[in-house]
Amino acid sequence: MKEHKSSITILGIISVVLFGYALTVDYPKASRTFWSDGATYYTMAHSLAYDHDLKFSKEDVERVFLEFDNGPSGIFIKKGRRLDLTLERQLPFLVSKGPLTEELFFAKSFLYSLAAAPFVYLFGTNGMLVLHAFLSSLVLLAGYYFTTASNQPRTSLIFTLTFFFTSVVPAYFVWLTPELFNLCLVFLGGFFWLYKERVTKPFYFLRGIQSDFISVIIWGMATYSKPNNIFLILPVLILLTLRHQWVRALKVGFVFSLIVFSLFFTNLVITGEMNYQGGERKTFSGTYPHQREDLDFENTGLSMRTDIIYTHQPWDIISHDLYFFFVGRFSGIALYFFPAVVMMILFIFSGERRQFHWLILGTATFGGLLLVIWSPTNYFGGGGTLGNRY
Repeated sequence: MKEHKSSITILGIISVVLFGYALTVDYPKASRTFWSDGATYYTMAHSLAYDHDLKFSKEDVERVFLEFDNGPSGIFIKKGRRLDLTLERQLPFLVSKGPLTEELFFAKSFLYSLAAAPFVYLFGTNGMLVLHAFLSSLVLLAGYYFTTASNQPRTSLIFTLTFFFTSVVPAYFVWLTPELFNLCLVFLGGFFWLYKERVTKPFYFLRGIQSDFISVIIWGMATYSKPNNIFLILPVLILLTLRHQWVRALKVGFVFSLIVFSLFFTNLVITGEMNYQGGERKTFSGTYPHQREDLDFENTGLSMRTDIIYTHQPWDIISHDLYFFFVGRFSGIALYFFPAVVMMILFIFSGERRQFHWLILGTATFGGLLLVIWSPTNYFGGGGTLGNRY
């Protein structure tokens, strides 16, 4: 433990700085407005903290205007639907055919806002940054201990800090969106899955099937928050299959599926639809339902349905996007996630290339390609983002 003392001290100092900033910054004054989808998650976190629901109400609008002069600019809201469950042959299989209601709900994943809600209740809006500080500290600690399995403590500390702080990741610390939250979920899930592959005698909860369960539970949450994370389960199942651990693979796959289904089913029960971005959905800027007596869902906002998949892809754009994905000046990983590029190069020339290494690289490559092919005009997360927020 003595060899880790100085490294843990440095990580502790960084954690104190993160928490200190999160607790002391005047966020509304510093930001003045919302970035990206921040209005939705901010308003939803406050609604969960103080109203204990996911409904968009007059109280929600009033709370936002207390801190932001422009209100919840960019917020996504949808109409609720009465439950009338029907089984279909296509995704998501279980749907509600009931009529729309007059109740309004937030049209984004509730998981990030739910995680932030207790901190918002204790610290106000700064509570969302406190959540970021807490998760960032956990990830730095996990990254450090993961690398010490095969490196000296000082080398591990330098590597961990370089990996995170020479990328675009710190910029997302101040974004009230799930990007940093999702990154931490993916990273922590990977830590619980792979730590036992690096050390001979890990702690009980970091070895055996229990560590796999913890990993896929975290990744199931990440999948609900960002559905393209569903491919994270593939390397786990493939590795277990290659090792002929069939029963274990079935158990792990079942737990992952249960978590994902439970979260989407919760959304179905609360809002009447499993897809939190489907149905009668709008985005609002300038004027909002409940802001005044004469304003409602019908006469404000812009329709933004995303439950219909666009399949006629402009393939000439895709060919250019594959290039921009790596070296593009606005979202290329060579600029915004430079440590990841270095790691790929080092891996190619490394003498240690185990099965799980190839599975991780293959999954990451497949996920990136699918993102570009599926959404060639928005694979990086839309205008105004830093790097590729997806």
